[in-house]
Amino acid sequence: MTLPRAHASTLLVASLLMLSGLPGHAQAIQGTTDPRQLVQEMVANELKAAKDDQSHWMYQSRDDQSEGRQTREVVETKEGVIYRVIAIQGRPLTDEEQRQEDQRIQRLLQSPGELRRQQRARDEDAKKAKDMLQMLPTAFIYTLVAQDETTFRLSFKPNPDFDPPTRETKVLHNMEGTMVIDRRQKRLKKLSGHLANDVEFGGGFFGHLKKGGTFSVEQADVGEGHWEAVLTDVQITGRALFFKTIKEQQHEVCSNFHRVPDNLSLSQGAELLTNNSSHNLSSALKPVP
Repeated sequence: MTLPRAHASTLLVASLLMLSGLPGHAQAIQGTTDPRQLVQEMVANELKAAKDDQSHWMYQSRDDQSEGRQTREVVETKEGVIYRVIAIQGRPLTDEEQRQEDQRIQRLLQSPGELRRQQRARDEDAKKAKDMLQMLPTAFIYTLVAQDETTFRLSFKPNPDFDPPTRETKVLHNMEGTMVIDRRQKRLKKLSGHLANDVEFGGGFFGHLKKGGTFSVEQADVGEGHWEAVLTDVQITGRALFFKTIKEQQHEVCSNFHRVPDNLSLSQGAELLTNNSSHNLSSALKPVP
């Protein structure tokens, strides 16, 4: 089961994502805008936001490829992230399923060791993601292919002069596709592409990923200048589990973001989820885009 993400998710998504490819007819735009500089500014802003933005948010997550196609209410607290399943297969939970959710949440509240394990997984992923994000300006060759009043659209392909220092960056370096940067805030708006080559580790003994796997993400300002991933789509074949909070097959849509108090405790977050589960059920039952 995928762990609900916390603030580091933006970094995690932004670093892994290089993946549906640029249409063959697109032409590079002539002009003075330096695409590598745009990427450098975007990366700097993503890293700064991850460091400075410590706000907590509540949102709804729907994943077509989770266990039972779960829809969850998720809340971030000062002690970690907690969620409540509010629908399965697009239908409300039965009385028995609601009782099981109540029990699962109570067990979690009474298990500080499990909470620490989940937080360590998020922290480890965030560290890997930060390292990979910092490599984006040098790992790829970028071309500006479109721009308008609100966005820059870039294509990217592996930089042959870049030597990937880790297995994670080896995967990253075998990806190509497109990147959209918000023009005003210089934040990552969309990143999509595909794995251009098969990737093996230790002759396949330590893992392999098949050529053609895709990954796409969309980010948005969900309020108060806070950016979150609102769409994550991963369709990768193989085995090479570098990240603990992202699966090889995942289609997650996040919506209904609203800010919660920064000092919210885990038990208060659980109470908030219980009080809001029935109120937000109607939106949970809408078809996933």
